[in-house]
Amino acid sequence: MKLFLRAHHASAVIAAGVGLMIAAWWLAGSTLPVPQLMQGRAAPVAVEMLLTVLYAPLIAYSFGGVALRVEHGTRRSLLGPDLCLIAVVGAPVLAVVVLAAANGDGGFGATIGRDAMAFIGGALLLLTAFGESTAVAGPVLYFFVVSLLGSQPDGSAQWWAVLRAPATPATVAAAFVVLAAGVVIFHLRARQTAGERVSRV
Repeated sequence: MKLFLRAHHASAVIAAGVGLMIAAWWLAGSTLPVPQLMQGRAAPVAVEMLLTVLYAPLIAYSFGGVALRVEHGTRRSLLGPDLCLIAVVGAPVLAVVVLAAANGDGGFGATIGRDAMAFIGGALLLLTAFGESTAVAGPVLYFFVVSLLGSQPDGSAQWWAVLRAPATPATVAAAFVVLAAGVVIFHLRARQTAGERVSRV
């Protein structure tokens, strides 16, 4: 397991994830004025969403690349190590969600947790279907599309720009479904008959 996590750059992902999540919490409530193409004016976009979308490159870096190609086609199941890797990359998010809730910032915690689950799951789906480059570019492109086109005239989010709006139980549940789908489809399809060539350490 240690070799598996090392091969998938788990320590680098944890360090980067901690930095992103702390920065997102510290800058919570900060916004960037983004020009709205459909309205001819600028509207605010939350900085924490921009920081959370950067999880996509981390996931592509951690789950894709050489390690995935080396493991492809081997015999033993990697479901356990894959779930462990998901727990590792999700740990910084969970820690900040818990700390934020404990400090009375439950709304921020729910939003950052929802966004992270959606971006992690989305990156895994894109990595499985289209490869690393799309897994990096797709969520970042989504952020820019939401930023430029996702605002209503009254400043609220368009119905399709879910991650621009504050979290609700329904959107948190939907993000969890995206995460679960990403993990399952990545494991079943990207790995196919992959197994653990990495030794049991």
